[in-house]
Amino acid sequence: MTAFLRGKWRVEVVPAGRGSAGTLFAEITASSWTIGKNPRDSSWGGQWALLGDKLAIQGPESPTDLDELVEVAALNVPRKVGPTESLLLPWRPPGDSSADAGQKLKVTYAKGTLHIVHIEGESRTEFTCTRM
Repeated sequence: MTAFLRGKWRVEVVPAGRGSAGTLFAEITASSWTIGKNPRDSSWGGQWALLGDKLAIQGPESPTDLDELVEVAALNVPRKVGPTESLLLPWRPPGDSSADAGQKLKVTYAKGTLHIVHIEGESRTEFTCTRM
């Protein structure tokens, strides 16, 4: 999983509700992540680690509030990613330490594209990630 995540990604975001779709650029290293509005912008970032089957992500809650550090986690993460994958992972949002907060990540990977849907009740935010 670690080798799969590393690299530079173009991320198309379709937010839930009335938000506007947009494009972000992410770079994932062995233990850190950065996100920006262009490939040279790394204004938002933090740390990540794969701890057993838990993908723990730490950093600011948003790029506009860099002082508000949070931890989120995806659970039941596989160790390896094959050429095609389809998973439904429990998602632990900021401030929630329960094993099942009712939120999920629907994750599919095929033909070099990673598609993630964050599901919270009826709300859906979609992320389509392609390697750069």
